[in-house]
Amino acid sequence: MARRRVGVLAVLALAIFLASVGTASAVFELTLSGGVDVECTPKIPTVCEAEGGKNLELEGEEGFTIGLNGAGETLLEAIFGTEVVHITCTIVEGTGTLVQATPLTTAAAIKGLVIGFLGCALLEPLAKKCKVPEHLETVAIKGSFVDKDPVEEITFEPETGTTFIEIEFANSTETCPATIKGLKKVTGTQKCKIESPEVAGTEHEISCLEGGSGLKLGENTAQFKLPALIKLKTFAGSWAIDLG
Repeated sequence: MARRRVGVLAVLALAIFLASVGTASAVFELTLSGGVDVECTPKIPTVCEAEGGKNLELEGEEGFTIGLNGAGETLLEAIFGTEVVHITCTIVEGTGTLVQATPLTTAAAIKGLVIGFLGCALLEPLAKKCKVPEHLETVAIKGSFVDKDPVEEITFEPETGTTFIEIEFANSTETCPATIKGLKKVTGTQKCKIESPEVAGTEHEISCLEGGSGLKLGENTAQFKLPALIKLKTFAGSWAIDLG
């Protein structure tokens, strides 16, 4: 029972921490020209408010939350020789900031995204030999839209350095192989796709697919999967991303 209480407290502490990370210094406001709302007619990815059948241009910074989409699961996979490292986590909680400082001249972007993963574990058969922490957390991540088709893709990378996250592999009920045991870094870049970005809604689906991974776990090529939902913290209206 005591162990369960500690686990609950850890989740609450993480939630409080994430709520304080990546909070925007400003919120989205409608762009005005001569006192009139500006419609979205961009040639670059632009965040717009859906209002009265029109897409109106927004500007500023807006905090957002990110979490698993429904019953989806997050997966990280790499092959160490003959051993398949396959990590899954049951809870994803994160916050970041969606930035649109100069609409129609600078593409929308993401900054300060920190993601916490809970309920993490290795899948069999490696789980008999190795284990990983139940709680993993990324460094601050930035995201930018690709400059060619498919333009609904965003490339994510650490804001500083090359390391997304560090994972400690330790002995489980058996001995963890020397090639895997110890602290391993996840480095590189990850492409994710915004599903139906131009369809207005209060939240948007983003999919990070294995095929978009430019990641390494240690020295080994890694694949990452994350079906997630993004929801703005303060802006309550429907919004879309006009890709131009």
